Amino acid sequence: MTVEARSRRPGDDWPATCRSRHDAAAVTHPWPIAAGPCRRGGTPRCACRRLPGGDERGAATAETVMVIPLVMLLVLLIVQFAVWQHALHVAQAAAEQGLAAARVQDGTAADGHAAAEAVLDQIGRGPLVDPTVGIDRGATQVSVSVDATAESVVPGLRLPVHARAVGASEPMAPARVGGP
Repeated sequence: MTVEARSRRPGDDWPATCRSRHDAAAVTHPWPIAAGPCRRGGTPRCACRRLPGGDERGAATAETVMVIPLVMLLVLLIVQFAVWQHALHVAQAAAEQGLAAARVQDGTAADGHAAAEAVLDQIGRGPLVDPTVGIDRGATQVSVSVDATAESVVPGLRLPVHARAVGASEPMAPARVGGP
């Protein structure tokens, strides 16, 4: 039995007329009157109470199921960006401390490397994955670089971290021969 056959009763006119105690006058609709009492009480419940375009129950749930993962991905990307910025700041601090230790008059590349590693240990290697410290100490210039990867919050997203500090090295003092 089709919906139309169930909702139309013998004697009902087409188009159907819907009247309840809440309606001021009879309203003519192009769809049939549904069987059963009106929800508000009164005479037969009519199909005119249905929304045009069909049944949309569950549409909000379907939309939510589609939107929530996108919102969560957006939040995770924001957190990933914050972790990457923190990792960049930690690497830059380590590079600057390594430069400060290596550029002094009696400083060596090993002193700069040890200072940069000490900063990484003190601040924490949490946001950095496999950091490497490279130092190049020349006669006039010292260059310290820290390369790593930021800790991943979003699976599969690995952001590189590169920090570099460059400065002039202090000149070597001439050896004193003789007295003061």
